[in-house]
Amino acid sequence: MTHAQIAAEVTRQTGHFVRRSTVSSAIHRAGLSGRNKQYDEEIPWTVKEKHLTAYPCRMLRLLGRRRAGIQNSQEQDDRLDSWLDQLHREHAVVTYVPDTDQGWFYVDGEPNEKGIPILEELKL
Repeated sequence: MTHAQIAAEVTRQTGHFVRRSTVSSAIHRAGLSGRNKQYDEEIPWTVKEKHLTAYPCRMLRLLGRRRAGIQNSQEQDDRLDSWLDQLHREHAVVTYVPDTDQGWFYVDGEPNEKGIPILEELKL
């Protein structure tokens, strides 16, 4: 079951509204989350919890959904298109450095061979 499905089932069974994010947090705190393989090509890194909601990570998840044929909202698609256009115009890609406060960085580069705007390994 997805986290949203679990939340809906708990709400149905208990009568108490439970958000998907609450289920996600509980699973993470219990040490049961592991690495999300759903967007493995778009997000090939093990991302720290504090960096999961950063804009580049959110956009890469939206890209993964799009590439998997999952419908995003029109607003999400517009935002993703704008972000991808900006990366293209600025000749930039995204990379992830986990041991930093920011985590996500834009660097000069071309999308990888699969057309994903990421740089998997940043040599400092």
